[in-house]
Amino acid sequence: KSYLGYLWAVIPGIATTAVWMFLNSQNIINVGETPIPYPLYVLIGSTLWIFFTQAIQTPMNAFMTSTGVLMKLKVSPLAFILAGFGGLLFDLALKLVLVLPACLLFDVTPTIQSIYLFPLGILGIMLTGMSIGILIIPLGSLYDDVIKLVGFSLGFLMYLTPVVYPVPKEGWAATLVNLNPATFLLGATRDWLTKGSSELTLEFSIVLALSFAILSIGLVVLKLSMPHLISRMGM
Repeated sequence: KSYLGYLWAVIPGIATTAVWMFLNSQNIINVGETPIPYPLYVLIGSTLWIFFTQAIQTPMNAFMTSTGVLMKLKVSPLAFILAGFGGLLFDLALKLVLVLPACLLFDVTPTIQSIYLFPLGILGIMLTGMSIGILIIPLGSLYDDVIKLVGFSLGFLMYLTPVVYPVPKEGWAATLVNLNPATFLLGATRDWLTKGSSELTLEFSIVLALSFAILSIGLVVLKLSMPHLISRMGM
């Protein structure tokens, strides 16, 4: 029931880029110098940010849509969650169809290192989002306030992440941005795609290790809480 179909995968990134290009060109905001042309910086940043937010929301969405099956059959909710991430990766692939030609348009050519480092960055973003998403399933499935709070927090967190502006060099803004784990995930992944290397590799590795720990905790919590969640669903 959609005329635009798969175009909806790339429309948000294009719209975000157009808005911030306009604001910057009219001096409504001043983002300063970026390591790559600003339109490409925003396009890649917004694409990765949308992927990150969807990675957080996918486990909860997959769990809620599968409640009817979970109440009737003894199946693992991970099957539905992984299926959701399959669709998410397909959606990302459509977005990259726009990003890669944009790199060539602005004379930013991915290197040999980008071939294996950029997918690693994508994996890190997805794993971090998945770990957070799985951890909030038990409370999110019982209280809609949790889902609304996550959506609100992500909207606010975008402005503490260098999605459309470079990392500030000083001040409170610099401190807050550097305390945000998403800064290192998105920053390193964008660097790997456009330069083949990044100064944020160590920080990215630390966030990735923490994500593995959070994911392990989330899986244990989900397994222990499943009988209670299914019981509540049947009430």
